[in-house]
Amino acid sequence: MIITFSKLGSVGDEQITYVVIVSRYNGKWILVWHQKRDAMEIPGGRRVAFEKPEEAARRELFEETGANELS
Repeated sequence: MIITFSKLGSVGDEQITYVVIVSRYNGKWILVWHQKRDAMEIPGGRRVAFEKPEEAARRELFEETGANELS
């Protein structure tokens, strides 16, 4: 597995297969509990085919935290 950190827009959408959303709410970092790994993690997940990376990030953040209003 190769992990690459890229500036938004510097690579094509087709190259992005996984999104990770580092976010804060009321000045606190948002982490989620992963039951299988028994650990706290940063929200994220796989990008669905034909989904833009930004859409995947919004969907994953909602699915994992319930956040529905982003700024």
